[in-house]
Amino acid sequence: MNIFKKLTPSQSLVKQALRGHAWMGLFWAALLYLICFSGALVVFFPEMERWEQPLADEYSHMDAGAIEQSLVNIQQQIPHKLESLYFIYPSEDMPRSHVSAVLEDKTQTIDTEWWLDSSGQLVEPVSAPWTEMITDLHIYLHLPHTLGIIIVGMLGAMMCGLMISGLLAHPNLFKDAFKLRLGSNRHMEQTDIHNRLSVWGLPFFFVVSLTGAYIGLFGVSMTVVDWMEKDHDSKQIIAEVFGGDPAINEPVQNINMTQIKQDLLERAPEASPIYLVVQKPGSEEQYVEVAASLPQRLIYSEIYRYHSDGTFIDYQHLSDGSVGRQVAYSSYRVHFGHFGGMATKILYLLLGLVMTVITATGVNMWFSKRKIHNHWSVLWRAFVWATPAATALAAAFSMVLSLSAVVVFWFALVVLSLGIFAFFNQSWKWKGVAEQNYLMGLKYLTTITVVFLVFCHGFKHPHQPWYWWFSLCMILLSAMPLFEYRKLIQTAPKTAKFKSPISVN
Repeated sequence: MNIFKKLTPSQSLVKQALRGHAWMGLFWAALLYLICFSGALVVFFPEMERWEQPLADEYSHMDAGAIEQSLVNIQQQIPHKLESLYFIYPSEDMPRSHVSAVLEDKTQTIDTEWWLDSSGQLVEPVSAPWTEMITDLHIYLHLPHTLGIIIVGMLGAMMCGLMISGLLAHPNLFKDAFKLRLGSNRHMEQTDIHNRLSVWGLPFFFVVSLTGAYIGLFGVSMTVVDWMEKDHDSKQIIAEVFGGDPAINEPVQNINMTQIKQDLLERAPEASPIYLVVQKPGSEEQYVEVAASLPQRLIYSEIYRYHSDGTFIDYQHLSDGSVGRQVAYSSYRVHFGHFGGMATKILYLLLGLVMTVITATGVNMWFSKRKIHNHWSVLWRAFVWATPAATALAAAFSMVLSLSAVVVFWFALVVLSLGIFAFFNQSWKWKGVAEQNYLMGLKYLTTITVVFLVFCHGFKHPHQPWYWWFSLCMILLSAMPLFEYRKLIQTAPKTAKFKSPISVN
């Protein structure tokens, strides 16, 4: 008993932690909300990309000859010097293949990624601007990539700090893990939702934040090493963590995919190829890497390396190397939930949305505790519901009218967020009611836009029945807030005068 008393933080530490937790969360709330919301959706980015660009020809296997032909076809399509050439195998999430090329001259702007049919022929350029918009929002916040990934990485580290300060600020957090006072005082309700969800999902939130910080800040730390260290450079560190490149100098020859496939099958029969890379194609340094996942392992892949004629070189020991190397190479699957199949993805989606609820209720608590009802409080509430509406509008305008998804998203987000000010300066009788109706309108706008998009896009493209199942899931997801609203209406007082103008978003 005395041990637990010693571990209990002092009142002074609790107050300092609570103050730091509130101000740190409040200052970065909007960016955290965008990252959490987009991150919840990005878990399904392969399915989203497949849904956004339906193709009539889908398949789960491509033979070695077709892969060789696809590599030849893409090199003929791009008459520029290449740094790398990728072939991505069909998978359960994406039952089709595509090839992509990394140009040595990165200033060139040409189509470098193409979908393939089962014979290895180029079908059409990969074009999924809405999926790309959401992915880029989560990883870079639509900022220049170096700056964006620095900020996102810092926010991941800051979320870890918020969890630690939140634990210190609420010593009874775990004791009250099941205290949920719904329908009571609005401030208490928001507080309980925020605290209970934070406790229930704490392991998930911490792991996702930590891996996100690592993914975001690893490249930045390597840049700092190059700037400040004279005895080491980033290439040395990357080689130590992930393994170095082999030194190849041999006559240029075609890739022997049949031999590579046979050797990999004999060497690692349990491995499932994810992608193949031809490094330095068309040069004397050309060699092939095959990245393959291993069953019951969290590492993204093991990488097997071959000479062009199919002779085995080595593998990078990502699956049996040092613990640090294995942990580092497991961060991607852990962060994005790409392990354990569809059940894990659904869990990550739901917990990702829970993180957005925690962010929203955290700010709501700050306003409601101080009984603040001003332009900032209503702007925040509008921003919360304008974000999914803007995401749906970006999808509709980019897929149906071919407009820029990024431009539509930010334009809609700003306009819809500021739109609530038209309902702010009302008489006391309608104060809060007009704003709540506006927020309700944003929820309906999201659902209606998704339904409109599903049918317009669905009748425009050839597709399989899978398209309509995924579309139905999108519609149900977008309609979830409407069910919450109906429950709120049933329990709300009949008067238009609210005790607190801050309500559950």
